[in-house]
Amino acid sequence: MEQLFLIKIVYFSRDGKVSPRSNMKVYFLDPFIYRILKLYSTGISEYGENEVSKIIEGIVGTHLANLGKEIYYQHTKSGKEVAFLINNICVEVKWGNRDTRELFCEKGYLLTRDAIPEITGERASIPVSIFLYTNSAVNPLS
Repeated sequence: MEQLFLIKIVYFSRDGKVSPRSNMKVYFLDPFIYRILKLYSTGISEYGENEVSKIIEGIVGTHLANLGKEIYYQHTKSGKEVAFLINNICVEVKWGNRDTRELFCEKGYLLTRDAIPEITGERASIPVSIFLYTNSAVNPLS
């Protein structure tokens, strides 16, 4: 399915080593494909809030993969999942309404629905829309 450009598989990485046999995350490359398959299999076309969050995470993951670098996901020492890891930079997507100020890595991006952009050291908290727009012209992850 990945060779047909329908999905993107993101593998788990532990200490920079890929674990292809461990759990992986699968994202649809196009949200429309997900919607059609959901409608066909369930008869429901509306998205729940949790689904929207996963779709946005998939859009970010697809965007990062299109930058030409391998992306992975990992867990922090405290067990928190980091959505994407690219060139040792974390990219965490938080779409819900709960407090989203916490980035689990020392260096990276916290992407939110509508947060006021904020930069602290090597961490940046910005809306997903700004991240996707600015990364289409400039690649700060290279």
